[in-house]
Amino acid sequence: TETRSERNRARRSRVRSYLRKVEEAIASGDKASAETAYKAAAASAHTAPSRFFDISLLREMLVCYLGT
Repeated sequence: TETRSERNRARRSRVRSYLRKVEEAIASGDKASAETAYKAAAASAHTAPSRFFDISLLREMLVCYLGT
């Protein structure tokens, strides 16, 4: 379980980093960079356990702020 815990910790950290990048891109108002960051975050989120991240929340955030 230690190996699994370490792996999950790394995945959770990676997802949080990608989420932060998406939020920063949305805050800057740059639509292209926000979409690029979203694609990277979505790819990372699919490898993470579902309890760490819900991809639909990120999609809703992107649509709400950028109208894409």
